[in-house]
This record gives sequence, structure tokens and C-alpha cells, in this order.
Amino acid sequence: LQALVLMSYSLFIQKHCNRIDHHWQQTLHNFIMLSHLYDYLRELLLNPPLSPGGSPSAHNDISSILLDDNDSINSTNSDPLLLRYLPLLVLLTLFWPIFVTLIATSLSASAWLFWLAIGATTGLVQLLYVIYNFFMITWDLAILV
Repeated sequence: LQALVLMSYSLFIQKHCNRIDHHWQQTLHNFIMLSHLYDYLRELLLNPPLSPGGSPSAHNDISSILLDDNDSINSTNSDPLLLRYLPLLVLLTLFWPIFVTLIATSLSASAWLFWLAIGATTGLVQLLYVIYNFFMITWDLAILV
């Protein structure tokens, strides 16, 4: 009996240790994925895609960063920060009215959708209240008759 209890206890411990081990492996994997994502964003800031002085790096997209185990990121752009983002600044300078219009439209559409949802919710609460009152009045009339 003691051997059976010890064996069942050891199986119980082994099962829970395997769960804990799997949990830690998953946590480590998530941490590695976040680390690769950080490396990708760092590379994107150091070597912007539209930069005139930067050559394409070894990693062209986020999937190659996240699936690759290579931790080295080589900066291929030695230009000053202003020159790196020059194409973006030119686009912002030329097309700022379009960008502002798109941002304002998005904000107003979001606000409009918010108030539409609030109005629909208020209408639903009022409808439930009216149905409740109608049911109570019907119940009272049924009792009186």
C-alpha cells in the first residue's frame, strides 16, 4: 500500500512538473518573440525603408525577424536622423492636408459611432423598461378582472 501511495504521489508530482515545465517553455518562447519584435522595430527605426542612404538589411520583413534565431542587427544606415527620414518629411510636407483630413475624418467617425452606440443602448434600455411596465399593467389588469 505504501509503495502504491508513493508511486501515485510521484506520478502526480511528475504530471504537475511537466505542466509547469511546459508553462515556462511557453513563457520563454513568448519572451523570445517579444525580443525579436523589439529587434525588428529597432532595425526599422535605424534603417527606415524609404531612406536614401540606407541599403536593405538582411531582414526584409517581420516574419523573417520573428522566425530567425539570429540576434545581430547591423545598422546599414550611417546618415543623420534628418536625412534618414527626409522622404517621410517630404511626403508629410506635400500631403499634410490629406493626412489631416483623414485623421479628422477618423476621429469624427469614431465619435459618431460612439454616440450611435450610446443612443442604441439607451433606446434598448428604454424599450426594456416599457416592456416591463406593459407587462406589469397587464398583470394588474388580469388580477383585477
